[in-house]
Amino acid sequence: MKIANFDLQLNSGWLFHHGKIDKFYDAMAQNCKAGGHLGNLKRFKEENSWQEIRVPHDWCIFLPYDKTANAWSGYKVRGEGWYYLEVNLSDLEIQNARLVFEGVMGQTVVYVNGNIVKRNFSGYNRFSVDLSCYLVPNATNTI
Repeated sequence: MKIANFDLQLNSGWLFHHGKIDKFYDAMAQNCKAGGHLGNLKRFKEENSWQEIRVPHDWCIFLPYDKTANAWSGYKVRGEGWYYLEVNLSDLEIQNARLVFEGVMGQTVVYVNGNIVKRNFSGYNRFSVDLSCYLVPNATNTI
């Protein structure tokens, strides 16, 4: 087993869904600490429409203009968007893991393997999350 001491760029391989995801809450209800399972993750992935994207990504720019929306939002209805990424950590011993967001707009909740690890309520600010105790070594992890 190798001790991981490197920067991992996670710009590609993300999947995106525009709108609410009810199935996630069903899956998350059964989660436990790192090493457990994330409920019905297969159902979460298969029963929602996903589009592969690279980050940075701004899904709002693809929305149509709406005269009834607020000017501060560019006359677009904001709504809700979901992103997820699977990261395989085979043969790595995890001692320190930090996920850095260069900027995320709006209310953000970060989940790792079904656990809420960070909430951020400010737009486009840089923040980071310590993932060390949430990642499962020698497994595929879902962010």
